[in-house]
Amino acid sequence: MGAGAAGSRGRVLRPPGAVAPRARRGGRADVDTWLLPHPPWHLRVHRLRTGRRLLSAEGAFAVDRDPAAYRDAAGPGHARVGSPAGLCVIEDLTGARTGELVRPLPGTNVMVPRTVIPTLRGEHVPGGEGAGSGSSGRSFRPGTPSGPAVPATCHGRVDACGDPSSPKRC
Repeated sequence: MGAGAAGSRGRVLRPPGAVAPRARRGGRADVDTWLLPHPPWHLRVHRLRTGRRLLSAEGAFAVDRDPAAYRDAAGPGHARVGSPAGLCVIEDLTGARTGELVRPLPGTNVMVPRTVIPTLRGEHVPGGEGAGSGSSGRSFRPGTPSGPAVPATCHGRVDACGDPSSPKRC
């Protein structure tokens, strides 16, 4: 049995170096998450099990929106913002979710008064499925306006069980 696979008692083991929180919502939804460091990426792999339709939003890191962004983009599977304050990117590893830039109300961040958060939104059907994302955030460095590439071994590798222990997956 590899790391990350379900143990004999239904327990989920985590890959080396990963953090694996588990959320249960009164029997209505179970979410297992693996947080995997892969610099400059912060990878998250989720296994969702639910008896009903779920809507989700997964955010990356907040970026100061004053001064204004010099480049931003959001669409199928991605959202990114680059400004003099920094660069933040989130990519959907399954390609099933849509990216958007969320602009929270002023005062919701303790570091800066007004922010923008690259976010992935999705709809999940009853049953079990996997979801995953890679996010990267850093201070601005000239020459990297679009962000780092998602590791090739991870992009599109999260399947319906969301098991990150398989050699084919993150």
